[in-house]
Amino acid sequence: MIGDNLPAVIYYPLEKISTKNELEVISTFAKDSDVKFAHIESVVVNPFKALDLDNGVIILKNIHANLTRLNIHTFEQLYLFCKENHYSTDWANY
Repeated sequence: MIGDNLPAVIYYPLEKISTKNELEVISTFAKDSDVKFAHIESVVVNPFKALDLDNGVIILKNIHANLTRLNIHTFEQLYLFCKENHYSTDWANY
């Protein structure tokens, strides 16, 4: 599957990409349909951040489906999910 060899599956907000390496990681996807914008704090718990680009990350669609299925809605829940699944938590530093 596309992205299987990537070191992280949860990425930085697009406007925060600062290095060529970060851009290369995101550009390894074959098409835009492989990834999806995910809210860090979901619209369910914080509707006022629904359109805030700083409240989101670009992730693989299957990861987004897992977040939805597990009812992950808060920063803390997302952070714990990433730690438990060995995903990058670099997004939390922004």
